[in-house]
Amino acid sequence: MKIKITSGKLAVQKSDAHILGLYEGEKKLTAELNALDETLGGAITQSIKLGRLSGKLSEYEVFHGSLGISSGLIIVLGLGKKSELTTEKLRKAFGNICRVLRHNKAVVISSQLLGDMSSLAALERAQAITEGAYLGLYTFKRHITKKNELPEVKSITLLCRSSEIRAAKTGVDIGQIMSEAVITARDMANEPSNFMYPSDIASIAISIAKQNNLGITVMEKAEMAKLGMNAALSVAQGSTQPPKFIILSYKGKPSDAVDLALVGKGITFDSGGISLKPSEGMGNMKGDMAGAASVIAAMSAISQLKPKLNVTAVVAAV
Repeated sequence: MKIKITSGKLAVQKSDAHILGLYEGEKKLTAELNALDETLGGAITQSIKLGRLSGKLSEYEVFHGSLGISSGLIIVLGLGKKSELTTEKLRKAFGNICRVLRHNKAVVISSQLLGDMSSLAALERAQAITEGAYLGLYTFKRHITKKNELPEVKSITLLCRSSEIRAAKTGVDIGQIMSEAVITARDMANEPSNFMYPSDIASIAISIAKQNNLGITVMEKAEMAKLGMNAALSVAQGSTQPPKFIILSYKGKPSDAVDLALVGKGITFDSGGISLKPSEGMGNMKGDMAGAASVIAAMSAISQLKPKLNVTAVVAAV
């Protein structure tokens, strides 16, 4: 999926769906909403009068396009009260509406850079919308052989004022980096435990380190024993799979001091206390390595965002 920023009028964009925002309690429609309302014969105004559309957060209504509109679907999305809009609210609202549009088989989407006139800057809004789109549409399908009946969203065009384009593009770039990191962590945690052994975690960490110029050390069982890592080694005794101790490092400034340390739990399947655990919950024990997935993915994002600090992440994978 591609997300791009441009300026201009939403109504002339060729897409399967147009998304416009509506604040709760706003008495007057924006110029673009008003223009579309006129083209739709007053359908938006009528919906507001009937109380179907009030602008409450994540509330939406789908209108079908007509002559003079370059889209089959017009979506008016509630953004809540203007003074209360946050990046998290915008992220969730946009993610929800993207899932709705996927079910409506919309693969090319155009949207306003939602949140205009709120306290959120263009960069923040663009980042939130980008993350909402990627994470809202996320599905884990690696082991599904049945063909997906729903098409994938191919592109989203965000329209903003010319003066906002540069900042909005930066927001999209940051949003993509953050989303890719979250998706990496989700993919790792969603894998069945027989596809995510300690050696698999180490392989992913090595790959991320190479791609992003990170320092990496992977200790094997013998070296861990030499260093007295008996807590991790005692857990590893419950499996034939050898443990790995992974250290990732990012240097954002010349000094050798570590400014931030991240520690991720990497138990790829928690069989401890199996006699006490209800059998119906055992499948979820594969998620005991989600901490490891999170810090490894975070290092990927950190290396691309390039903050001016030194970060070290450690993972005991057993």
